[in-house]
Amino acid sequence: MSQHRTLPFVFMNGAVSADGKLALENRSVIQFSSARDQQFVLQLRATADAILCGANTVETFSLDLGPGSEARRKQRQRRGLSSEPLRVLACEDGDIDPQAEIFRKCTSRVIVLTTEKAFKKCAARLHGLATVKHFGRKELNFRRAIHWLRREFKVKRLLCEGGGETNAALIQAGVVDELHVTICPLVLCGLRAPTFCDGEGVKSVRGAIRLKLKTMKVIRGELFLTYTVLGNPRRK
Repeated sequence: MSQHRTLPFVFMNGAVSADGKLALENRSVIQFSSARDQQFVLQLRATADAILCGANTVETFSLDLGPGSEARRKQRQRRGLSSEPLRVLACEDGDIDPQAEIFRKCTSRVIVLTTEKAFKKCAARLHGLATVKHFGRKELNFRRAIHWLRREFKVKRLLCEGGGETNAALIQAGVVDELHVTICPLVLCGLRAPTFCDGEGVKSVRGAIRLKLKTMKVIRGELFLTYTVLGNPRRK
């Protein structure tokens, strides 16, 4: 990786059903992939300086964004990383429950990215629990936020784990370098079920973000795909 880059290498991971759903329509289940995929999540985390996730996803599914077992912590240390990744939440409206699971596991620092409009409320609510920083007045400016993570915390590799709206915002901001998608052999359906990328869609196919398939593996019925994002407008 170039030492002159001002943005981290940003890679995204998620497991979806064959019809592209991240979870059930009622948000009651997120983990439907195999144990192999769950280990793959931790394997990717072991390579990242920081893990980013939407606050709603973290709250709804009681995620802590930790590295996993002691063996994974040691794996991180062998790579020259801290034993625990920096944990980053994206929350435009700043409405985060201070009792969420991520704040109960105080093993590594939690950073909350929000907007100027929501900053005061969010900072007061999470006082002593997280570092709150605002980027953008009413909409979260992910490009500026990720620049800041690189500059302030020396984040060189940033792993993003959803949900669909956060994924979409990151891709639309032009900061994503690589996608990891596990396709699981089941169909969930659901008009309002979250997908890998939600939010506002492109106006035509010409506006689609293009990908190049990098690797593909089939393991016991699951398809593990890695894509490089093409035409990324990011600058060094």
